[in-house]
Amino acid sequence: MSLLYNVPPTDPLSYTAVAVFLLVVAGLVSWVPAGRAMRVDPIEALRGE
Repeated sequence: MSLLYNVPPTDPLSYTAVAVFLLVVAGLVSWVPAGRAMRVDPIEALRGE
């Protein structure tokens, strides 16, 4: 049973679109903490512990 009209369950375009969407979201979500971590001086971060 298909939840979308005229879209087969094995549609490669749908699988590709979902995979690309998830990769883009994961990249954007990980970019913010990585950018914040790159701005911290390593010596100051080690002294803070």
